Amino acid sequence: ELKTRWLHESKKAGVGAYGEGAHGLSVADVDGDGYDEIVYGACCIDHDGSLIYRTGFGHGDAMHVGDLNPDRPGLEVMMVHEETDAAYGIEMRDALTGDVIAGTFAGTDVGRGVCADINKDYRGCEFWGHGNSVYSAQNSIIGSKKPSANFRSYWDGDIQEEVTEKGKIEKCDGVSSNKTLVDFASKYGAGTNLIKATPCLQADLFGDWREEQIYYDQATKSKLLIFSTTSSTLYKVPCLMQDHHYRMATVWQTSAYNQPPHLGYYLPDYIEYLKEQEAALEQIHSAAPIVEKRYYDLTGRRIEAAENGIFIQENVHSDGHISRLKVAL
Repeated sequence: ELKTRWLHESKKAGVGAYGEGAHGLSVADVDGDGYDEIVYGACCIDHDGSLIYRTGFGHGDAMHVGDLNPDRPGLEVMMVHEETDAAYGIEMRDALTGDVIAGTFAGTDVGRGVCADINKDYRGCEFWGHGNSVYSAQNSIIGSKKPSANFRSYWDGDIQEEVTEKGKIEKCDGVSSNKTLVDFASKYGAGTNLIKATPCLQADLFGDWREEQIYYDQATKSKLLIFSTTSSTLYKVPCLMQDHHYRMATVWQTSAYNQPPHLGYYLPDYIEYLKEQEAALEQIHSAAPIVEKRYYDLTGRRIEAAENGIFIQENVHSDGHISRLKVAL
């Protein structure tokens, strides 16, 4: 039986959450107390229903929440706004306090915006939406080659993010021209959500830290198409779904206008941490040879031998240590 624990109501303009909502919401533990808050567009509501802050910037269609600036404590929010008189048409703010740390006035309805780590030369996530400028997390303009503004994705083998729109995944850095990596729509007939041109769902379903994308079959409207990368990677990262922030994002990303999931940590820094841990373990396991190889398909079903396509190879070492890798043939 479902029972109401609390209800937040804001019925007066300029007070509380009134007029601050977005076409979607995010759930995140912005204050680090072990309970998730609701990032309700341009405001934030605590886990007990009380208002933490309102920015006054008003409604918007796109919002991203994660560790967007790793050199600041806690999480950040990137959001675009429709109101022409809003102080910021696109902004990045502290997820707990609402203080703006980057952004710009637009004077127009900014209907699209994305935040993603696309350029290795700048720490944190870059963001864009209004005009042609691409901004760093430190609020500097890094370039004018604005990528598409719908979804961010982990697809190829490096630790920067790609962008997704209309069934295409593109490599970009905000400085040079974009490069199309794959086009699911033209090659496989993938259908995208109508006006937003996004996948039905994006998540690390198979555990290799790159993200799968789910579309529907445009021709028949009767099939779901699941796409997984065939790119190898030099980086070992736990399944993204093990991160609570990311796992919650796979749930709320379809709450209205689809918005992509983000991690609760900054991946390049986390990989450096994992390398330090692995180096210590490597001293223990380096002399242990592989004594058995097992193979699995992407559903987790054991297969007798390696097959053409994409599969998981599980190596059993003589000391009992097990390593896994994703293989594409």
